[in-house]
Amino acid sequence: MSGVELRGRVDLEAGALTETGVEAWGRRIGEAAVAGDIALPLVLALRGELGAGKSVLARAVARGAGVTSPMPSPTFNLVFRYDAAAGIEVYHVDLYRLVDPDEVWELGWRDLGSGRQIVLIEWPERAESLLPADRWDVWLADASQAGAEQQARARAEAVRPGGGETVDLRWVWGARRGDVPLFAYSGLLALAASVGSDAPVCALFDARRGEVYGACYRVAREVNEVLAPGARVLDDVLDVVVGLDPLFVGDGALRYRSAIEARDGRVAPAHMAVPRASALIWLATTFPERGRVAQPASWEPAYLRDPGAKRGVAG
Repeated sequence: MSGVELRGRVDLEAGALTETGVEAWGRRIGEAAVAGDIALPLVLALRGELGAGKSVLARAVARGAGVTSPMPSPTFNLVFRYDAAAGIEVYHVDLYRLVDPDEVWELGWRDLGSGRQIVLIEWPERAESLLPADRWDVWLADASQAGAEQQARARAEAVRPGGGETVDLRWVWGARRGDVPLFAYSGLLALAASVGSDAPVCALFDARRGEVYGACYRVAREVNEVLAPGARVLDDVLDVVVGLDPLFVGDGALRYRSAIEARDGRVAPAHMAVPRASALIWLATTFPERGRVAQPASWEPAYLRDPGAKRGVAG
């Protein structure tokens, strides 16, 4: 496929885009794939710093392709698969937590990028040497952080065919963190708050390699942390909360249901495994100071500060 063909069929844009513009652009890619205007399989390597818009674009492409189900972040699962329109499969991959590039083989990497697939890869540089040659490299940057030289390069290189079938797409998007107040709550806390239980709730994300990323809370008139967030083997979590009769929720709880129930634990049903937006609104309304970010421009989630975070129970 050539740059001229892509420019005409997908209406690729150079220069600064708002978040709405990035979403619209991504949807057009997904829609074009469904219509057959972009050949499948389609692999997009989404590059950029934290907050550059990689997840925004990934979800937009998936929505354009017909994915209607909730799309949680794959940071801890590393990969999620979705059914889209016209028999297309969409894979959303986040490689940030990889320690060794060869860990991608555990994700079914060999089968990705084949058939009627759209594969959206965040932090692709974690497995740069194993990326398929036939892909789009998409570079994103927050306009408030990008220098003049970077913005000029983005405008000049909106569509630049690389070697072979590689297509390199670059732009700067215009969302500026700091323009509005920012509230940030742990996805684990949001998941626990979504349950609405008076009993302790242990929110568990499947962190692979036999571990869960989890925390336990009492969420009522105040938020009490029973077990601090961290990556642990499940038995370490169960040892701490034994006797508290907590409710376990999340995809980690579903994956290890049999082990939890073997120790008389209770697991919430599958439809409760994703945080609800209403829980975030409730947290921001009820506990604003717990989530208010003083310096939005430099903020980043705790789990991204150290991808090789220490394992074990805090105590």
